[in-house]
Amino acid sequence: MWLRLFLGLLLNLCALPAIAEAQASAATDQVQARLLVDHQVVSPGQRLRIAVQQKIIPHWHTYWQNPGDSGEATQIRWQLPSGVEISAIEWPAPQRFVLGPVTNYGYSDEVSLLQWLSVPADWPLGQPLQLQATVDWLVCEEECIPQSVQLALRLPVAASPVSASAADLQVLSTSEARLPQPLPFNGQLQPDPTGGYQLAVSGLPADVSLTDSYFFPSRWGLLAQSQPQRWQLQHGVLSLQLPAGETPLQTGAVLDGVLLLSEAGAGPRGYQLSVTMAAASSGELLPVAAPSADTNMSTTLALLLAFAGGFLLNLMPCVFPVLSMKALALLAHSQQPLGEQRRHGWAYTAGIVLSLLGFALLLLGFKAAGTELGWGFQFQSPLFVLLMTCLLFAVALNLSGVYEITGRLNGAGQALAAQQGYRGSFFTGVLATVVATPCTAPLMAAALGFAMTQPPLTLLLVFVCLGLGLASPVLVLSYWPALQRRLPKPGPWMLVFRQMLAFPMYGAAIWLGWVLAQLQGADSWSWLLMVLLLQSFALWWLGQSQQRAGTFWQPLTALVLLVLGLIWGVLQLKSVASEQTTDPLVSKKGAQHAGPAFEPYSDARLAELRAAGTPVFVNFTAAWCLSCLVNEKVALSTTQVQKAFSERGVVYLKADWTARDEHIRQTLARYGRSGVPLYLFFPAGQRDAVELPQILTPDLLVRTVSVVD
Repeated sequence: MWLRLFLGLLLNLCALPAIAEAQASAATDQVQARLLVDHQVVSPGQRLRIAVQQKIIPHWHTYWQNPGDSGEATQIRWQLPSGVEISAIEWPAPQRFVLGPVTNYGYSDEVSLLQWLSVPADWPLGQPLQLQATVDWLVCEEECIPQSVQLALRLPVAASPVSASAADLQVLSTSEARLPQPLPFNGQLQPDPTGGYQLAVSGLPADVSLTDSYFFPSRWGLLAQSQPQRWQLQHGVLSLQLPAGETPLQTGAVLDGVLLLSEAGAGPRGYQLSVTMAAASSGELLPVAAPSADTNMSTTLALLLAFAGGFLLNLMPCVFPVLSMKALALLAHSQQPLGEQRRHGWAYTAGIVLSLLGFALLLLGFKAAGTELGWGFQFQSPLFVLLMTCLLFAVALNLSGVYEITGRLNGAGQALAAQQGYRGSFFTGVLATVVATPCTAPLMAAALGFAMTQPPLTLLLVFVCLGLGLASPVLVLSYWPALQRRLPKPGPWMLVFRQMLAFPMYGAAIWLGWVLAQLQGADSWSWLLMVLLLQSFALWWLGQSQQRAGTFWQPLTALVLLVLGLIWGVLQLKSVASEQTTDPLVSKKGAQHAGPAFEPYSDARLAELRAAGTPVFVNFTAAWCLSCLVNEKVALSTTQVQKAFSERGVVYLKADWTARDEHIRQTLARYGRSGVPLYLFFPAGQRDAVELPQILTPDLLVRTVSVVD
């Protein structure tokens, strides 16, 4: 007995330092936690607002009640005096954190987990209220660390309560504002024909302009966190397509959680949502896709459209420079055996198809990482545009005869044939693919928009058909002996023809230099020209070495100069990026393209104009999209079109996608498109948009806007 008393006393003594050391705040390397209440002196029978505040260092986060694919929710274990009651945690609206294929829900920077504390009505005056809590959380960046702290607070009890400090009250007030509010709209939930669920929220204001929408389920397993939630707002009804999780909802089951709505010009706001799964209906809910998107397109039709679009892509201005190179190669091969010509055709086709497959795999990789990209996204990278400018300029210098890729000029026809081996045909296909990606051909846009919403295998098949369509003219020609016999024979005249074909490549390089200026500012022209000058000298020096036998130091010197020039160009890019404090396009949006006067596009501005009954023309464009620039020059900039816009009161909005803009990408996706151009006309008083083709004419535009009459 004495031994048990001694051990109990010893344990109590050991516990005293822990209780004494517990304070209202505690900190780890990643999180600073604090316990705060809305009164510093309390009264018997009072109900208090109490919170555990977490301040989290940058790039780290803790977790919501449903942590998502991984993680663990923060837990608060209270040690309270007898009779004191505390409510459940009230969770603020969470954030999404995406790391590869994993999507988590939680909080960064700062969060306060709120509860209500009730003091017994018979609590003695003068007896302090001792509160103690053990708070456990998991804090993660790329690694995750479980942490635990003890917090304690001693509150005096008196007849008259005394409020907490203004700073603490401000923290509590801000935290309450982050709590999800009751949903003031009507919600419906039913199975979606394509799998998952379709959630419709009706009763939103007609003029509301949302920039994003996301539903956070309060329980794990109901939804697949790692899959996108596609949404559409139409006529005051928000429709979301929710992917089913590992434990799908059955008819009559309840889905509850937080609906986060982000409105233009305001921050995100969370709403508590609880809906019951209804049986499948005949279509009371709105379709998730935008009205102009063909969500019912079959895979077979998409493959056919992709092939046809790839074929028509040969007619787009983006591909003209590379087709000139291939035309030269066809002339060089025209006198070779038929089997040799066909193998060159297949090498060219392989270069195109494999390049497009690599492009598709890159899109899938970014999508799995939680980043959606669109067609031509690489031209939004200044580094890629710089490298492409140098590559096309180097190709032009080769066609001009400044240097040779292989061999010497032992004769015009022989040298050309020597340079166009299977490797040359393959990389010509690669180059054709790279320069074709800024363009979107007719029929191709619908196929690509469909592919972006399909499983990986379907997307890859669409890109293969697109590549086969792009390569088909050259491949068919290699199998067409009758036409090949009509081609002129190789000879000295081909040297002049080859040099003439260099000028489209110079033009392409100049165009890319202009694109770089749109991305980086007009000052980029000066250092870009210096890079090209150094490249010209290096390749000329290489050409001089190719005319001398036995020299090795000249090619080495040329290579060093090329590398130094590129390194200097990349350093200039980084220098400009570090100095820019705003988007370089912002100051130029009103003057970078010719055409009628326009306003920058935004969902809010479009909604405002439509609510006022104003006809609106929207142009989704980019500086690196040659088709877009041609349409603006030959159609939108004409006096005929500008007069029609002015007479009919059409407001022209331009969505410039030159630099990466996630909001514009999402808008394109809602209309079933993955790239530009996209032209939409919203007639006054009509709900649906009129989608125009990728190739515009003045007459087409005038006829389209005439519907306002």
